[in-house]
Amino acid sequence: MSILHGDSAIAVYVGGVDRTEYLVAESLVLRNALDGDLPTAEFTLEDTSNTLEIPAWAEVRVDVDGVPKWGGYAVRPIPSEGRGGTHRVWRVRAEGYARRFRHTKEIAGTWVNESLSDIIVDMMTQAGLGTEFDGITHVPTVTVSAFSVRDAVFATALDRLCSLEGYTWRVDGNKRIHVESTNTAAFSAPFAVASMGDDTAWIISSDGSTSIIVSNDTNLVALYGVDFVNAFPVNSGIVVDYGDVVINRVIVKGGWQTVGPVAEVFTGDGATTAFKLSRRPLQSVAYVEEGGALKSFGTMWVHSFSQYDTLVDYSDGIVYWPSAPASGTTIKIAYRYMSRVEYEATDSASYASLGFYVTHTVHDPTVTTEDKAAALATSLLSDYADAPMRITFTVERPWLEPGQVINVNFPLFNINGNYLIREVVTRLKRGGIIQQQVTCGGRVVKLGDVMRGALSGYGGTPAVDPYGPGGLNPTITGTTDEQSVSGQILAIDPRTSFTA
Repeated sequence: MSILHGDSAIAVYVGGVDRTEYLVAESLVLRNALDGDLPTAEFTLEDTSNTLEIPAWAEVRVDVDGVPKWGGYAVRPIPSEGRGGTHRVWRVRAEGYARRFRHTKEIAGTWVNESLSDIIVDMMTQAGLGTEFDGITHVPTVTVSAFSVRDAVFATALDRLCSLEGYTWRVDGNKRIHVESTNTAAFSAPFAVASMGDDTAWIISSDGSTSIIVSNDTNLVALYGVDFVNAFPVNSGIVVDYGDVVINRVIVKGGWQTVGPVAEVFTGDGATTAFKLSRRPLQSVAYVEEGGALKSFGTMWVHSFSQYDTLVDYSDGIVYWPSAPASGTTIKIAYRYMSRVEYEATDSASYASLGFYVTHTVHDPTVTTEDKAAALATSLLSDYADAPMRITFTVERPWLEPGQVINVNFPLFNINGNYLIREVVTRLKRGGIIQQQVTCGGRVVKLGDVMRGALSGYGGTPAVDPYGPGGLNPTITGTTDEQSVSGQILAIDPRTSFTA
């Protein structure tokens, strides 16, 4: 069974069974969004025959013309007494397939020069998702130079991968993962929208066709591009939100980076037994020479001179001899040392506009290279140097979807351009009318709740004490930039994140 909207047939399946005949039409609300921002569905089923049983996590699918437009699980099916007390009414809240991605086994791995789809399939396998979801068909054929992830569920790992490579992602009603760029030509919406003010009044008739009453000007195509074929007017509810967070200077105070190797040369004086290096703490020592001969070296407070020729104090950067090298003897020590990472980035255009700096300082010990500090700072600046613009409008015309790029013409707000659709809330109204509330533009709503726990998975604590003999483990550099950015952005504005 299906409910008709113009030429479209809508059907609701629960547990693989068509339950459209029980659907209270105006109760159906579908929400789809990009980047792991969990899709939801809400609807009511009038169980007049008292035969429905909907277990928690029953699979839910909404089809349009036989094509799944939404899919997920009934996480809260609630039965209640219907009018008259003779039957049950089921109020169902469902969450999209991506809910599964948040509750998988953790993933760890490094991929170098691998295809994007191969990485996704490998991660799905590690996560225990097997082949239930399609991570190939709608994934661009591109090669990823390097990607690392450690101790992350599949949703977090996919967020990181896509954000670093400049993509968005979503899961459709067929359990296919769509990885999409914001390229206008590749993912254009099926029609454009415009606001026409008082120039026209228009309605949608019960069969889905459009009637137009022109009150001021009949040349709608010339004025607004609205021809009711390629472009349609919005109904109501235009909201332009310019945001309230502006940051035009970012200072990153990170952790420790390894520098070197460097070598220092000393000359023995016959009395000195401790040779203090100019840089500390030490990460490692490559070699110690005395008069051209290599000397063995151990760790101060751990080893003794009976075991080694020299002992190294890694914290203070001092190499000790048991007795002073002879006067005139050349001492050469090669080593790597740890240096604090600091980086500052500013946006001159934003400063010129405001006339002052608005500074945000990042304290993040997981940032262990200047490159990562620069990536973090510039990513935050790119999102916050100017106030964002998010556009919300309502249109009674299906089917717009997140990930599409739509042309928007709102003369009152001086808006005329292409914008990425980030969220669509679809409602089935009286008479089978489809109403869509669309949000587009603005900052990237990407990592969101999925990334809130990312730092706990990868940690802000060095794997090795930087003052100890091993220094920081140099391999802990693979996924710090996106974690740092996500954490900082969520601290600034939980609605937003960044694009690498």
